[in-house]
Amino acid sequence: MLGWGEQSREKGTTHVEAYLKWLKARTLVATNEANNRLARQMFEESIALDPEFANAYAMLGISYCAQAMNGWSQSPGKDLQRAFELAQKAIGLDHSLHSPHVTLAWIYVLKGKHDEAVAEGKKAVDLVPSSGWANAQLCAFLAYADRPEEAILVSQNALRLNPFPNHWELSFLGNAYFVASRYEEALTFFKKMQERNPDNMWAYSYQAGIYGHLGREEEARAAAKELLRLNPKFSVEQLEKMPWYKNRDKWNLLINGLRRAGLK
Repeated sequence: MLGWGEQSREKGTTHVEAYLKWLKARTLVATNEANNRLARQMFEESIALDPEFANAYAMLGISYCAQAMNGWSQSPGKDLQRAFELAQKAIGLDHSLHSPHVTLAWIYVLKGKHDEAVAEGKKAVDLVPSSGWANAQLCAFLAYADRPEEAILVSQNALRLNPFPNHWELSFLGNAYFVASRYEEALTFFKKMQERNPDNMWAYSYQAGIYGHLGREEEARAAAKELLRLNPKFSVEQLEKMPWYKNRDKWNLLINGLRRAGLK
């Protein structure tokens, strides 16, 4: 969900402190609840320093999406509306910026509007076609839309553009292989994701679910333990209600795997 990407046509900011706060915050957002809260604060501080910094608005929107998608919010609908407003503000400030379209795509995913999410993901790639980050995001939206073959093709292009993906990119690429039922390959990405950022709860949630599905109980429970370390309030029951995956059978497979890992 972060804002890595090319800056060639994007306006950015000339305020050094605003940029440094944004740079730090983007490594924290959505990884776990405490980090996301800190990231939101830092994006807000970045905006206070430079009210014209469009990318800070887009990434602040991502932090609100993260609240809604992870059960960290008292009012998910309000958070998604706030994320939408922030994305529109960013576009108004810089129409060449790709990250607000990523924010909009995540909003659509969380509303179960998968075709719209893919469309916004494609807009982001059209703005920065040689960005591995933007392509990895599109890969995720295609996977959620149950288009695994396309997602894998885009993932291969993302890796060609950036052979050293960050932890979020690894997550999105792994998701494509998960939806394609290529579980061992998916696990490779999620293990690398864990190595890149041991504090990203999603590295463990997917490992726990996939290991659980494969009947590898010891590994599933080890991943579940790490997941609960980062998110003690993690709820399979709450996660099950989310509309992220168009293919509910695939979603249920992951949910059942999480339960087999001992999560509730």
